[in-house]
Amino acid sequence: MALERRGVALDFGTTEQSLSAVLVEADGHVVVASTAGDRIAPGRYTSDGKPDSAFGH
Repeated sequence: MALERRGVALDFGTTEQSLSAVLVEADGHVVVASTAGDRIAPGRYTSDGKPDSAFGH
């Protein structure tokens, strides 16, 4: 999978960042949950590692 080869960087502008969960869906999309201080930041990426613009809509 392309995401494993290239990686994805999440930067919330703080040193208190943590990746809390990762789920690879059957279609290859990757869902992540991360925290930055007291904020929670979910995200979803396509199988080639690009942000999924349809996520959250």
